[in-house]
Amino acid sequence: MRQSLSLRNVAAYVAAGVFVLGFFLFRIGFTPFWLFVLGAVAVVIWVVDYVRAQRHRSEYAEFAELHGWEYAARSFDYNSRFTSAPFGVGNKWHQTDVLRGTLSGLECATFTHHYEVENGRGGESTQYIFQVTIAELPVNLPRLELIPESLAQRVAKTVGAMDIEFESHEFNRQWRVRAADRRYAHDVLDPRMLERLILPDAQGAMIRIEGGAVMTWQAGRVGLDGLSTRLGVLTAIARRIPDHVLREYTERGLASHHGKHAGGHGAHRPLVGPDWATTPGALTSGRYTGIGAEDEDPQRLTPPAS
Repeated sequence: MRQSLSLRNVAAYVAAGVFVLGFFLFRIGFTPFWLFVLGAVAVVIWVVDYVRAQRHRSEYAEFAELHGWEYAARSFDYNSRFTSAPFGVGNKWHQTDVLRGTLSGLECATFTHHYEVENGRGGESTQYIFQVTIAELPVNLPRLELIPESLAQRVAKTVGAMDIEFESHEFNRQWRVRAADRRYAHDVLDPRMLERLILPDAQGAMIRIEGGAVMTWQAGRVGLDGLSTRLGVLTAIARRIPDHVLREYTERGLASHHGKHAGGHGAHRPLVGPDWATTPGALTSGRYTGIGAEDEDPQRLTPPAS
């Protein structure tokens, strides 16, 4: 899976290199014009990324204030919950712009996950960032990954992805499935789940069940424009996991203690929200979106204007 290098990180390296080179050339009396141009470009990149990060933070904080969700500028709650990339790699893990709330009766969150990887050159490191969106589950289920077929061959080269076949030709055409237990994969991905996963809003997303959550992730920071779609897909998947699967792993003593107690660091203040946030099918601005309603046709994503 391709990782996202922070623009600010790139600009910092370029600016540092330009400074060292410029200082050396200045000492010997040689200051080429292109060096100043390169330095200016590096500074512009840094400023653009900084402004983008601040805008992202303001957008999420305003959303939380408007809709009664919980916002945290910085968190470490998710560091130990998940073990698969973009978690479990590098070091200095932390999350920023954490937005938590309730949709379709499920606790959900979206946040920017940060980590660093040492380059092995004088202690230098490279920062990577991903936007992660999750819907909490009541039980810790074994890991199951859904990889879009368009990405499957590239991902398979790095993680050895297997391909489990299902009875739906359209599903097999769109997705590749990774799971340690084929029986478990077939239990979770029953016909009702397969039908949901071939709808247009799920296509192209990396989806994983792990650590008591259903998640999707994207390289870089992602704004709120697609949040309703991401959460609509994740909550639909979470609600379609068959009861007998949840019951089996609950009886094994794998009930989840995350959600309001994410990361085991004690209780957060209660996650609250207006009726639209706790009623299936609504997310933003109190307007019905058609997403997450179990008895609604998920293809009808454009409701009448309220």
